[in-house]
Amino acid sequence: MSGHERPAALNWREIDAVLEELPLSGSFVRGVWQPHIRELTWEMYSPRGGGRWWLLTSFHERFSRLHPLEQPPTRPTKTQRFASFLRAHVVGGRIVSASQLPGNRIVRVELARGGASVVMWWRLWASASNCVVTDADRRVLDALLRRPGRDEVSGGALELPDAAPADSGKYRVRELPGEGSYGERLARHFAAAEALERRQAEVAARQRALQDEEERLARLAARLDEEVRATADHARLRELGDVILSHLAAMEPGDRWLRATDYASGGQVEVELQPLLDGPQNAQRYFDRAKQQRRRYDAAASRKRDAAAQLDRIREALQDAETAPEETLASDGGSGGGATAAAAPTATHAGITARSGAFTIVVGRNARESDQLLRTMARGNDTWLHCRDAPGGHVFVRAVSGQTVPLETLLDAGNLAVFYSRARASGRADVYYTQVKHLRRVRGGAAGRVIPSQEKNLDIRLDQARIDRLLGDRLRR
Repeated sequence: MSGHERPAALNWREIDAVLEELPLSGSFVRGVWQPHIRELTWEMYSPRGGGRWWLLTSFHERFSRLHPLEQPPTRPTKTQRFASFLRAHVVGGRIVSASQLPGNRIVRVELARGGASVVMWWRLWASASNCVVTDADRRVLDALLRRPGRDEVSGGALELPDAAPADSGKYRVRELPGEGSYGERLARHFAAAEALERRQAEVAARQRALQDEEERLARLAARLDEEVRATADHARLRELGDVILSHLAAMEPGDRWLRATDYASGGQVEVELQPLLDGPQNAQRYFDRAKQQRRRYDAAASRKRDAAAQLDRIREALQDAETAPEETLASDGGSGGGATAAAAPTATHAGITARSGAFTIVVGRNARESDQLLRTMARGNDTWLHCRDAPGGHVFVRAVSGQTVPLETLLDAGNLAVFYSRARASGRADVYYTQVKHLRRVRGGAAGRVIPSQEKNLDIRLDQARIDRLLGDRLRR
């Protein structure tokens, strides 16, 4: 396989080529696992020689095939329904015969077990792959993928296709590079293709996440720009307060306006007054407004700079993702062809991730992400942090076996808790922390709402250098 070439499902000649190599007939089924909803891995034992060996049967829509595995498969921790059925009805049985229905990409495997006979049908069609187990009369006992429309449910009658027409030479056994048997080369061929597809799916998911973050930051930057413009006149308010103090003698009680010289411009200016306030009080009113506007301006300007820097990093990361060379995408292509499942892309949790020494910090940036992390990722010994008395995201420090979370990591996590909260504008907040097992959900409360116990407190002042270091890999999921 070269570049982004996709392997086609096996044709009937290739299935025959694999079956000719496999010592299926006479082998005993020692074990079976279901690492994926459409995949089965088998442990076989051949008394005729070779001893123990492993087999993969895949019923994916695009990757349906069978071939030997070069190493023992990884065993899933959870036993699926059909795997349980096979262990009860197939495992321990001896394969009496294994052959393909001529030209039809259906493998018939007959087993003898405890004086009874069962038949497995491995249908390797791209559009309707399935593993169906029947009795000798083709009455369905169970199926990997239950399809009532095809009568492929318990008690149904398995229908087989008509005999395939004579082969016109259309189908051939494809040439595959490498050493070993045809089945072994086929295993490596598909393993590389699946790894490439998973990597591409991860890249696509990362691009979507980056695009979502880019849009969010662009909206934030626009809002902050409006805030900066709205509060940019704070210096002018202070100037008007000074004008009032300089013309107290010209003011009368109850005046609504003061017309006076504007020392900043040298011209005349009209200053609005509150009739119920005297001159110094009116001046102080302008000074207070100026101070308030200045605080809002400084906070908005600081957040705007942060958002702009983050937006630059996002766009740079997007450009890197869009121009990633094929070698990067194919870097996960395996050569072992072991128990690599053609699974969906690796599951990812919500939020963003940062590293602090040996510890991983995960941040939920909003209520939805925080609630998802609480439900799907957080474990009892993880450390939870949140700003006290300020809305914000939940922060988790993943537990590391045998290690206590050090102060530096707590400070890192505390800075992220403040950074992703409304306390960020002030640059300082109290952050409380406890273990996840000491959190209690609020019944009927909003998403992510919890009540902590046994919490401790951190006084956090935002450290920009620390934030920059942590957010360097903030988008890694």
